[in-house]
Amino acid sequence: LENAVVVLKDQLDQVGETLRTLDESIRLPSVNRTHTASLYYNIIGGSLPEQTVALMCSKIHPALSCQLLDRYETTSESVTLMDLHSFCADEANNNRRVTYLNSKGSYHQTETNNNWRRS
Repeated sequence: LENAVVVLKDQLDQVGETLRTLDESIRLPSVNRTHTASLYYNIIGGSLPEQTVALMCSKIHPALSCQLLDRYETTSESVTLMDLHSFCADEANNNRRVTYLNSKGSYHQTETNNNWRRS
């Protein structure tokens, strides 16, 4: 679980860096410079508290909102992929960008896994 949290923080840092880059790209003082991002996530196994993730997100960027969808003792990543598909299929989300983050390989700390997740 400890390495999964490290992996999650690394991925959230990348999202936060993108938000900061977008904020800096708008130079007009009259424009609201804060872009927002919402992270919807599932927890599979482990005991990571929802508050820990929320605090991690708010520390990375104040406009990064993280919301737990569900918690599963055992399942596969397919539940998250189905949630992602449902979100994308909803016409209300046609103009929204999505990305899929996965801590795959976090239980096997290797340079290959680290590079794979960051690509």
